[in-house]
Amino acid sequence: MWHVREHRITTVSVLKVPGLRNIETHLCRRQLQWAGHVARMGPGRLPGQLLSSWCGRPRPVGRPEMTFGATLEAALTFAGVEVDGWMELAQDREGWRQVVNGIWDVEQEIEVHEVLERRAGVV
Repeated sequence: MWHVREHRITTVSVLKVPGLRNIETHLCRRQLQWAGHVARMGPGRLPGQLLSSWCGRPRPVGRPEMTFGATLEAALTFAGVEVDGWMELAQDREGWRQVVNGIWDVEQEIEVHEVLERRAGVV
C-alpha cells in the first residue's frame, strides 16, 4: 500500500485503465455466480436450504449492518434482475450466465465519478 501513496496513484487513474475492473463489480459478479449455482442445486442440499430458509423468531433489537441477503439484493438490482424471480431465472444456466456476464457491460457505462460517489455513499 505504501507504493500507492509514494507514487500518488489515485483511484480515478486506476479506474481509467482499460480492461481493469473495479472490485465492487467483480464481487457482485462472483456473488451472482455462486447464488445461481446454489439455486440450481437439489432441494435437499444444505447450501440451498440455507439460501432459501427463513427464521421464524424475531431478531434482537437492531440488525447487522450488512447481511448476505442485503448484498445479494443489491447485486441483483445492479444486474437489472427482479429480486422476486431470480431463482427461476437462475435455473437456465445459459440465461444466468448472460446476466452475470452482462454486468461487465453495465460497468462500462458507469462513469468514474459515479463509481467514486457510490463508494463514498453519496448515491
